[in-house]
Amino acid sequence: GRKCASRRRFQTSYARPGNFFGSLTPRAELFRGWTPYPRPVYIHRTVPARTDILRQRAGKRLRRVFTHSGDDTAKMKIKEREHDGVAILELSGKIMGGPDSEKFSGVLKQLVHEEKTRVLVDLAKVTWVNSTGLGILISGYTTMKRSNGEMKLLNVSERIESIFMVTKLASVFESYKDETEAIQSFATD
Repeated sequence: GRKCASRRRFQTSYARPGNFFGSLTPRAELFRGWTPYPRPVYIHRTVPARTDILRQRAGKRLRRVFTHSGDDTAKMKIKEREHDGVAILELSGKIMGGPDSEKFSGVLKQLVHEEKTRVLVDLAKVTWVNSTGLGILISGYTTMKRSNGEMKLLNVSERIESIFMVTKLASVFESYKDETEAIQSFATD
């Protein structure tokens, strides 16, 4: 192969005729180096290619994004309590989809099974909602509507409210800032 220091990217070697141990048979000695086919070139990479470096960097970045080492705010948590016949679900963390959707829909199905169809979802401790998280809230809303119930939101932050405004979901969800006012709204319906 090439030995130029500035361009030392690949080191090449050719396939040599011979048996497994590298020595030639007496008949093959006569035709040393000759093959009836073009000799394959083996490339031994001494310097990693640019694409390999980029893949490694991307992998590190993805691992950084998707592994939450001890970050409890990344996972959605649900606390359930009841007040005047209204089930209040206090969500905290980030509503990002995946196992969060199964957890939330499971809690709502359990409430429907227990015939608690008036649900107030408290978003005071929710730090972020992505598009999948919006889908979770919408599926919860439709689950409650199908079972002749209601789902309303409480303490929606300005950031999440702006997402609701952009996606036109502010007209779908009833949201309240005060818990007692939200509970009284169920009594009037």
